[in-house]
Amino acid sequence: LLGSVRRAGDWRKANNTGIGGRVPEFLRATDTTKDSGNAMQGASNYAYHDITESAVDAIITANSRGEIVRVNPSALKLFGFSSEQMYGEDLRMIIPSRYREAHAQGMARHATTGEAHVIGKTVELQACKSDGSEFPISLSLSTSETPDGRFYTAIIRDITQQKQAEAALRDLSYKDELTGLYNRRGFNLLAQQALDRARHAELPCVILCLDMNHFKHINDVYGHAEGDYALQLVADVLRATFRRGDVIARIGGDEFVVLMENTHSLLPEVEQRLRGQMAFANQKWREVDEHRPALWFGYGYAVASAHRLVSLEDLQRQAYKAMYAHKYEQ
Repeated sequence: LLGSVRRAGDWRKANNTGIGGRVPEFLRATDTTKDSGNAMQGASNYAYHDITESAVDAIITANSRGEIVRVNPSALKLFGFSSEQMYGEDLRMIIPSRYREAHAQGMARHATTGEAHVIGKTVELQACKSDGSEFPISLSLSTSETPDGRFYTAIIRDITQQKQAEAALRDLSYKDELTGLYNRRGFNLLAQQALDRARHAELPCVILCLDMNHFKHINDVYGHAEGDYALQLVADVLRATFRRGDVIARIGGDEFVVLMENTHSLLPEVEQRLRGQMAFANQKWREVDEHRPALWFGYGYAVASAHRLVSLEDLQRQAYKAMYAHKYEQ
């Protein structure tokens, strides 16, 4: 692997000059025929290499200059490089560009002071594949002081699936499974953050509460499957009506709520878009039966002005009051 040897798995053929100088003792293939001491050392080295060659995790060793002096097959597969592309290259080739300066500073600090933030720990970082794409990794870093200098060995594991699973669990915790909108818990968290931002920026904030009309009738007459379909259509309407940054949630059986930042003056425009999207949704809703009751809802809103402090709960309470007044008027 070192010096003239480039293919993963051929470490036994490596000579003693390696990349950029001598190969560290613990990476050498020792001649076991000289004496019993060498035999034991050679057996240890062979065992070490056999373990790294067959390891599922990626293992990369670099010298004190950050040059890669050893990489196992799992690392080549993980990062998408050939052995020729990695040996002798700087470790920065697998570090996203925005983190390379911090990496260089960390190497320099450890070389001069011995201070290390990640050595001896397992940390989660971003890494970079050969095609430039980034992915999350778990990294355990250790150092070895040898007669040939200091070497760093990293054991790296791809944790993409773990992070995806964690994100899925967060979605289950904060999102409504049927509609994909936020649930009450997700809304309370994000709406409070939005309200705090609006106060800090001295901008108005609006909460809009919506309650579907005739939802119980739809469930009773057409069945719960059609009731679920109606809820999904309404969720699609709300996603198409409001901005990406608005917080949209289903917080009850047929109750929805939206928080909008800095949109008080745009409420007439929002209502016009809402009516247009609902008209389109009703065309789909009535494709099976044109006599179905139209999907619509009562709604009301409340505004938190830039100079009026009000809690999220009070703002919702005011919006609900306006919503029920609107429903009684219909």
